[in-house]
Amino acid sequence: MTSPSVILIIDDDALLGHSLVRLAERTFPGYQCFWARDGVVGVELARQHAAQLRLVVLDIAMPRMDGNLAAVQIRTLAPRVPILPFSAHEQSWPMLLELGCVQPIRKHPDMVMSLGRLMRQALASEVVPLPDHSWIRAQRQSGDLLLEQRTAEHDAPPPVDQVQRALMWLDKYCGRFATPAREVLHARKLLREANASASE
Repeated sequence: MTSPSVILIIDDDALLGHSLVRLAERTFPGYQCFWARDGVVGVELARQHAAQLRLVVLDIAMPRMDGNLAAVQIRTLAPRVPILPFSAHEQSWPMLLELGCVQPIRKHPDMVMSLGRLMRQALASEVVPLPDHSWIRAQRQSGDLLLEQRTAEHDAPPPVDQVQRALMWLDKYCGRFATPAREVLHARKLLREANASASE
């Protein structure tokens, strides 16, 4: 059984993100649609689903990793996948076009009305190879450093004092009930193990 094709929406606006996912699901029945709230998560989803990825709809103005850095990373991971960017700042459009993105959309309240048609056009468009320019290499390196930093922060164990405080609250919670929830007991066990490892 083959995995379904994937459409990835990357936008930090929760209301718009959910609307775009619903629109993509209606426009492309049978496709699997994912939504990421920022570029870091979007790049990770693109990495996980690179073989099935067919289209990326990308906001440019986002925290943590903006759409320009995310576009370079995704173009590197999935070079044949069209990226449909949207931005209220038209001065960023020439850079996006040079990256090989399809014609950007101006971000405005009514853009969703035409987005289904534009997504179909983007999906059918030919994607040019990512150019080998020095500024694109610099963007890629910046994105790599940001992703490495976020991975290191994510993998780092919580500080010992945070573990001890969490254990204190869990012990207080468990003391109120004769039979605390199994998940709470499991969390307390994991925290005690982490605390013991940190103390060694």
